[in-house]
Amino acid sequence: MGEGAHRVVEGHAERRGTTRAVETDGMGGERVRALGREITEMRERLDALVDELDRRRHAALDWRGQLRRHALGVGASALGLAALASAGLALHAGGFSANRMRRRFRRG
Repeated sequence: MGEGAHRVVEGHAERRGTTRAVETDGMGGERVRALGREITEMRERLDALVDELDRRRHAALDWRGQLRRHALGVGASALGLAALASAGLALHAGGFSANRMRRRFRRG
């Protein structure tokens, strides 16, 4: 084994299914450097993805921003709920309960 002579041996490390590269004799030094570059590129892509997910999480959980973006829908929903609640209260208070209506129709 001379200096500068390397070979890559791939195998499973500690039965976890991970692959490792080991420098030994032969011409594998370039392969180890290529794997290092590939790992660096993958880490950069993963960093970009994690940054994007973090940005989206912040945007999704920003309730003030969501309210600004969906103001019309929130306003229409609030108006509809208020109208539904008032109609229910008006029917209940006005004597239009189901039992009272049944009694009126039975009397004739």
